[in-house]
Amino acid sequence: MELITHSMYINTAIQLNAVYKKVCRVERGCSCSVFIIEPKCCCVGQSVTEIPGNLTVYVRRLLLYNVGISHIRENAFGRYQHLEEIVIEESDSLQSINADAFGSLYNLGKLSVSGCKNLKEVTGILLINNTRILTL
Repeated sequence: MELITHSMYINTAIQLNAVYKKVCRVERGCSCSVFIIEPKCCCVGQSVTEIPGNLTVYVRRLLLYNVGISHIRENAFGRYQHLEEIVIEESDSLQSINADAFGSLYNLGKLSVSGCKNLKEVTGILLINNTRILTL
């Protein structure tokens, strides 16, 4: 994992999406901005095939953009108890989400999944365990 500085801003695919443009400064793989008050991490590209286990545990905002993850399993985000926002965008490989992946994220206030054209199934109970989700 590498720290991102303003000089490392990669200008290629960043213009594709407003959220991606604001948050990500990585072309592919995962990277975190941990020098800020609210750590943010981005995972970009088909080489990301599972929720990474090596991000900072203090991450507050996680963006998964065009990733190669096909299934998000139960407790997939369990290591990241401080997550307040998860955004999953333009990830055509994504086929299913187990809603219990978010069950232990008591600080999660926003969950956004968009542009995942092959997403067919969301299983489990999402809001029973986490009533703090304000945006879905």
